[in-house]
Amino acid sequence: MADRLTSRHSGVTHAMGGCFDCNGTDALWHARNAVACAANHARATGHHTWAEQVISTVYNRKELRS
Repeated sequence: MADRLTSRHSGVTHAMGGCFDCNGTDALWHARNAVACAANHARATGHHTWAEQVISTVYNRKELRS
């Protein structure tokens, strides 16, 4: 069995956003586009919005190959 090193990127693993004026610190948006939703809401309403996202990247993941 030979070992092989590969590079992989898994992308956004978690995203959410909200509006302090409409919903406080509770998230209103829970999809990958939560950052865009928060930005659009702030632009359209003038509200104070927030967003967070987690991006996971894995390099040189060892895979077993037969």
